[in-house]
Amino acid sequence: MTILLSPRIPLEPRWKPYHKSIVLNLPEFAKGWLLDPGSLTCRLMAASGGDFRVQVLRQSFGKPKLSETRRLGLRLGEWAMIREVALICKGEPWVYARSIIPRTTIVGDTQRLKGLGSRPLGAALFKDPSMHRRVVDIAKVHARNLSYLPEGESSWGRRSLFTVKGQELLVAEIFLPSLLRRKPIQHAVNRRLIC
Repeated sequence: MTILLSPRIPLEPRWKPYHKSIVLNLPEFAKGWLLDPGSLTCRLMAASGGDFRVQVLRQSFGKPKLSETRRLGLRLGEWAMIREVALICKGEPWVYARSIIPRTTIVGDTQRLKGLGSRPLGAALFKDPSMHRRVVDIAKVHARNLSYLPEGESSWGRRSLFTVKGQELLVAEIFLPSLLRRKPIQHAVNRRLIC
């Protein structure tokens, strides 16, 4: 079954740089997802009993949003590969992810990132021994920010800056209410954030 989701964020969420005071104000039900430094793909597969798939919403070259451009240190108007996906577990979207991969990142060994199709980006990144990840931003996301959040609903997201083979890419993951409303899933979470 194909789940249709609008592949755009109408207004960018107010991303806040990660620091301890933000973490103290996060709701408990979201902390385990936002602060887990491990592979989100592996965690979702475990939480869904293996009922997991990636639905590609968009993958093309385009101009990143202003905050994405700044976070990656790109020139204004510089193009990058933009990949937007829904991570579907147990037949419903649990996570919306938006990845910004500069052209300079998809050269040499990392060209494989262009041809992922419905394979998860996280699985490819976490297999690479040169990969390093930092969560740099956290945001409360509202329906005005993400077009397929129900009116009046809000959720939480994080943006991580990955370095692979010395090149950077930015991945935003928004944990949808369909995941956060679920009964807490027993999973060993290392709450020490990678910074």
